[in-house]
Amino acid sequence: MAYPLTGVSPLQYQKQLRLQEARQFMLNQNLDAGSAAVHVGYESASQELGIGFVPFSPLGKGFLTGQIDQATTFDRDDFRNTVPRFSPENRAANQAFVAVLQGIAQRKQARPGQVALAWLLAQKPWIVPIPGTTKWHRLEENIGAADVELTSEDLADIDRAAASIPVHGARYPDALERLSNR
Repeated sequence: MAYPLTGVSPLQYQKQLRLQEARQFMLNQNLDAGSAAVHVGYESASQELGIGFVPFSPLGKGFLTGQIDQATTFDRDDFRNTVPRFSPENRAANQAFVAVLQGIAQRKQARPGQVALAWLLAQKPWIVPIPGTTKWHRLEENIGAADVELTSEDLADIDRAAASIPVHGARYPDALERLSNR
């Protein structure tokens, strides 16, 4: 049954409130969307409410594919030119995590981006990464991540790397960062 004036059921309303609580927790703790505490908050809310979670930009705006390094030159109008995380020095520093993905990918005869997507798919059945692409061959490559079988050791290697390798550079320029997490 829906509330007569809104068309929203009590369960939908409860789910929305729980997600708002998780989001408010993140804001109150001044957490980045990629932090472990945020994942725990959204993970527990998603599991409790029986809803899916779609990670934003699961390939790190292309960085986790291994196709971008400090020497990469983006088109003049590419958004990544404005993102601090994509400055040449930050790309060089962040390459350490990509190297972990590349090592696993080589052993699996896969691509680093496929390993990153396979790691997300291995977390929980209701976590569904949807990477964006404009190229057909990248779509096929991304779909291939479902066939990459990561062992518990592979998953642990990625988890250790994610926990120990600091991410250099802000996700967005200051002006855009102020608009996010609202």
